Amino acid sequence: MSPSLLVKSCEITKDLSDQVEWFRTRPLEKEYPVIWVDPLYEKVRCERHVISMAIAVVQGITNEGNREILAVEPMFAESEDTYTHLFEQLKSRGVETVWLCASSAHSGLEKCHFRNVS
Repeated sequence: MSPSLLVKSCEITKDLSDQVEWFRTRPLEKEYPVIWVDPLYEKVRCERHVISMAIAVVQGITNEGNREILAVEPMFAESEDTYTHLFEQLKSRGVETVWLCASSAHSGLEKCHFRNVS
């Protein structure tokens, strides 16, 4: 690989990292009438091993009726703690009110009771 190609590759990687960080921390609406929480399982590298990991995808419908992806977050386990952390992140980004949370009714999510976003 030539030095100029290596430099360009590093620039692209940094730009992508900046875009991902913006997406993960951008401000959200105060109210979403409906959100969906659905983990997908993907094979990921973790400490030189490939493991199956839950990737929580949170979608929301705005008051104007538009669908938004609110979060895409990796989770080592679908536990009460990980869902609580996920909802705390949404709250810290501005979400205050959710009228309905649709999900696969995983026990960790049920235990969380969505208490972090009223």
